[in-house]
Amino acid sequence: MNDTSHAKDLTLDIGCGSTPRGSINVDARRLDGVDVVCSALHLPFADSSFSKVLLSPVRALGYLDSELPISESAQGMAAGCSKG
Repeated sequence: MNDTSHAKDLTLDIGCGSTPRGSINVDARRLDGVDVVCSALHLPFADSSFSKVLLSPVRALGYLDSELPISESAQGMAAGCSKG
């Protein structure tokens, strides 16, 4: 069994844009409310770091042609989930 107690009630919002909704908000652009500016392909968080991960539509993110690499990475960061 994985210890996910460190995730508590933290929410990661990937691609939050100008409407952040998480405890930690990530976007590729430096905007008000963005905590971490980085690519969604290179998120600086360990697996099971968050209890919930919000992922904006990939077209709105403008990161890449396919959302699969991002969604697999996001799934691993959510507590209790494993990468498929």
